[in-house]
Amino acid sequence: MVARYSLQSTVKGETDPVTLIIHQTADTNEQLELLLAVEGAKTLKLVPGRDLDGAKIMMRAGASFSRHQGVRLSNGFNVVDPSTWHRQGIGTVALNLMVDWAKRHHPDADIRPVELKRYKQDVEDDDPRLAFYRRFNLQWDLADQDEDAVNLLSLPMKVRDLQAVPLPSRLTLLP
Repeated sequence: MVARYSLQSTVKGETDPVTLIIHQTADTNEQLELLLAVEGAKTLKLVPGRDLDGAKIMMRAGASFSRHQGVRLSNGFNVVDPSTWHRQGIGTVALNLMVDWAKRHHPDADIRPVELKRYKQDVEDDDPRLAFYRRFNLQWDLADQDEDAVNLLSLPMKVRDLQAVPLPSRLTLLP
């Protein structure tokens, strides 16, 4: 599957809409793999091996299922790169697709805790990463987190309790 979105970017230097391309490289009962790329952006340079038919790959995202561990909503690479392109809706598109995949294939499965790297000891409840995941109904109890832990772990939950979120108005699905 390939989906294309018109994206009116808020990135400095981008004045025209660019195209967000979602290329699904795997969609099975066991895994979902996605490449998310941007085409037509003035501020991005193509790098051999990091492009998709002339579009700059911004994220490699994926989800997987294990009957022993449940659904994992990350392949370890769910980060938009470069960071100047954060807050454009790219991650929201990716996680919505992963939530849809998980609910379609494994609605009664447990979700493996989402792990967020701890960048500072006193993580504030308003950390933008927590706010992003909370929109999908993932939750953290920061008071219960081990202060010496390298990662913050989301609370246990079932796939059926996840929710997709609306896309920003600057993203429009193209026919």
